[in-house]
Amino acid sequence: MQANKNSKKPGELEIIISDSVKTTDALTDVMSQFNTGRIFETFNSIKRSGVVVSKVLTILLMMPFYNVASIRALFKSGLSGIEGQKDVYYEIKNNEKINWRQLLYLIAMRFIYLINHREELKKSGVKALIFDDSPIEKTSKKTEGVSVIHDHVTGRFILGYKILVCGYWDGGSFIPIDFSLHREKGRELEKVLHALRKAEQALNDAGEKLKMVAIKKNVKTEKLREWQKIADKSASKTNQYYFKRAEKSQLKAEYELKQAKKELTKKKKQLTNTQRQAKETEYRHPSYGLSKKEKKGQCHKRRERSTSGYGRIKESDTDKIENMLNMLRRAVKRGIKADFVLTDSWFFCYELLYTLHHLAKGQIKLISMAKMGIQKYTLLKNERDYNAKALLKIFERKAQYCKKLKSHYIKIPCLYKGIRVNLFFVRMGRGANWKLLVTTDLNLNFIQLIDIYKIRWSIEVFFKEGKQYLNLGQSLSQNFDAQIADTTLSMIQYIMLCYYKRINYQQSIGYLFKEISSQMIEKNISERLWGFFIELQLIIGDMAGFDVLEIYQELFRRKETAELIERIFISTYEKDKAA
Repeated sequence: MQANKNSKKPGELEIIISDSVKTTDALTDVMSQFNTGRIFETFNSIKRSGVVVSKVLTILLMMPFYNVASIRALFKSGLSGIEGQKDVYYEIKNNEKINWRQLLYLIAMRFIYLINHREELKKSGVKALIFDDSPIEKTSKKTEGVSVIHDHVTGRFILGYKILVCGYWDGGSFIPIDFSLHREKGRELEKVLHALRKAEQALNDAGEKLKMVAIKKNVKTEKLREWQKIADKSASKTNQYYFKRAEKSQLKAEYELKQAKKELTKKKKQLTNTQRQAKETEYRHPSYGLSKKEKKGQCHKRRERSTSGYGRIKESDTDKIENMLNMLRRAVKRGIKADFVLTDSWFFCYELLYTLHHLAKGQIKLISMAKMGIQKYTLLKNERDYNAKALLKIFERKAQYCKKLKSHYIKIPCLYKGIRVNLFFVRMGRGANWKLLVTTDLNLNFIQLIDIYKIRWSIEVFFKEGKQYLNLGQSLSQNFDAQIADTTLSMIQYIMLCYYKRINYQQSIGYLFKEISSQMIEKNISERLWGFFIELQLIIGDMAGFDVLEIYQELFRRKETAELIERIFISTYEKDKAA
């Protein structure tokens, strides 16, 4: 499990383990409803020292509920029922043959089944798949697959991974269902490597063109010879005409061949220059932000190609967009039903639109923030292409005002690379900048759009609570398989907490628990934060001129601001309770 000595218990866990009896009852009840024993038995074919995997996984899953932060602490805790030795637990986490993705999906699908088969727990709201990434900081450069990554929240470059998460919102709770860990080569090196790939492709294209032109020239030369023979036998005007035309055509083909050779030489020089730039850039900005010595000193493990661990380590170098699309396809294939896919601007791209257009008969719609960049949108009104800034300049004077949200917005019907979308330019606050939201649901109005898009912040809450309470991403193991294992277990724990919270919030909290911890808030934190800022916006939005969308981003990603708002809610809750 995560080797972290932080003993602070989260509010959710403090409630569950308020005494030993409740701890046993709560864990037994939740785990029995999830059929964890039966699910874990799927992996019993993998044995270590005579201890079956299902028992080891059960103990690893229960550790944080007993305030045990590491395997070492587990064996020092004196808890009964622990089987095997420490090495058994480390070997299980380091085992590349265990399909941790399958395990997470089995638990997630069980959560969905349990919720949908209890009428009092079902929610009739919008269901969505949400994608986002977050930095995972590490301390050791020897950890397998780590690199220097950019934390766009703090602006710092840190050592670690980027974790890409696919989550599911069922109308009442957010649960993680899939993830991948990524490393980054570095912005400067990525740019020059991208240029290198383009130069290589351009050279290949030039080579193919030269071949085609050479074939064409040979055909024209052969045709000229044929007409030469015909004209020599019979010098009629018709034969002379076709001979001269064949001669001109052959001369043109020779010229094209000469130009193609020049273009090929030019592309070779460009490739050579780009290769030299790539070497210089790698020297100044080494790949993954690590020197050759540091990369050589990293943990490296040989894995068979057929194992799950091999696929996961390969994912770390796969483009995040490609991984996101793979996660989306897996979720749909597993039968997870969603009305929308929600993303931020980094993930908006044609590939996502195309995939959704052809997936599940196009029933899943997209709502995504988009960059005010160079992407071109085809305006339906005149079928001309404009970028976002050009469209905003044309329609800014036609902006409408929403009293409910105290916001200005512009709705523009467009095509994006042939796919029908609606653009919503949004400005929340007098001095705020315009933001761009794109949706493929053509029936949504502005208020509905914002109301659905706010669900995306639930994944930010997951990152905050997972890192703070369940040690998400805090594993100190140098083995990549163990990093995957620890992350999976943290997510399973989060899913079970969501279920426990869901079933008990429908009953009298005073009956279930002796004391409510300061972390416990009756409403879902994402809903409370949304309501708080809507009210704040209604009062001072126009006066202060702040950008609500940017504030949400800062709120959930910056620990200090989130804790401040949380203290406000706790204080309000305690006052209400005392009254």
